[in-house]
Amino acid sequence: MSKRIKTRRRLRAVAVAPRTVVTSLCALLAAGLSLQNAAGFVLAERAPALAVGLSPASGLANAAQAMSLLLSPNGATLLAQAEQLSRKALIHEPLTSVAARNLGFVAIGRQQELVARDWMMLGNAMSRRDMLVQAWLYTQGTANGRAVEAIEAADLILRQSSDSWEAMMPVLAGNLQSPAYVQPLADALARRPVWRGPFLSKAGSNLQNSKNFWQLLAKLKQAGATPTTAETATYFGSQADIADPLILWSQWTAMVPTSLGKLLIRDSAMDGIDAPPPFIWRLNPAEGIISEFSASPDGVGSALYLSYEDKKIVNFGQQKLVLRPGTYRLAAKSLLESAEEGSQAFVAIKCGLNSAGGHILKLPFSMVGEGWTSVRGEFSIPVDCPAQYIWIGAESNLGAGGSSLWVDNVAITAL
Repeated sequence: MSKRIKTRRRLRAVAVAPRTVVTSLCALLAAGLSLQNAAGFVLAERAPALAVGLSPASGLANAAQAMSLLLSPNGATLLAQAEQLSRKALIHEPLTSVAARNLGFVAIGRQQELVARDWMMLGNAMSRRDMLVQAWLYTQGTANGRAVEAIEAADLILRQSSDSWEAMMPVLAGNLQSPAYVQPLADALARRPVWRGPFLSKAGSNLQNSKNFWQLLAKLKQAGATPTTAETATYFGSQADIADPLILWSQWTAMVPTSLGKLLIRDSAMDGIDAPPPFIWRLNPAEGIISEFSASPDGVGSALYLSYEDKKIVNFGQQKLVLRPGTYRLAAKSLLESAEEGSQAFVAIKCGLNSAGGHILKLPFSMVGEGWTSVRGEFSIPVDCPAQYIWIGAESNLGAGGSSLWVDNVAITAL
């Protein structure tokens, strides 16, 4: 059945629909806007009453004035006037989608739900760029379990205006509490709309939706639209300290290059790699603390530059590990720039996914002399330690100054 026939049937179900609307769906208007109509078009949204005065036959002007009435504080008492203006708009310009939408809102005000749906669907057939119609379709879809319809409408809203993102994205992220929205969202995001990255970053922090959000990421990868580091960073960051470490590791390795999953520790050379946390170095610069990847002072490659002042304890950066039970060697090298008496930098490993608990191994860096110096030490991972936490930090005695140094070649080797 053609769309034109379907539209005619919908219109016959609405007894109040003007004949001109049915006729308008059979052919496009042949004539362009006259000069008078153009004036009405320009003024319609900003000054609808004036636009109607200048161009009484302007469909957009009449529709805009009707919408102005509906949005006024006493709009509920002006339904008849809004209806009259909207019908007039359709008589003069049968493809005025705003007028059809207005008549839908008039029907909503009269609690005529079926009539409202017919008018809204007609407005949608005329123009899929009407954001109020799409907002209505979205709410209807979510209220009636039509996830595909809801996501299609949300996609059209978000594509049209970034101004809608602040209000729309949290609501859309909330839809992921239902698994029914995972596939429709994956289908929409696989087309890489402009709102994809901001949405994935926003929704990834919603801990209530974490299971379904992960399914969404997995479906995007299956569709050949693998999420980027920026799109997954919020999710993995929010899960870093609370998720089962082995499950999180499995998810993380599914989203990054295969080679990263084969390493005991990532980015030993301190180059800074394109992958989300927590299984890479996550640096913690702050006021009075410098922690950044920079060119190595010897001119070969890069290194991690660290500096701090007047802090009792500092965490410059950390990385989550998933080492199997066994014996390993940790090695690193450092180059001192300056150090105050009583300050000590180090690299250490703890059991668990966060900084709580005791150290498995703690290696102090040399805080005297010149040139690169190496440190190394062996450690064992017990069977009850499925995940670990390596961090580079510094400690100072109360009142002592800080220190500055470079750190490089932090490596772990199985023995």
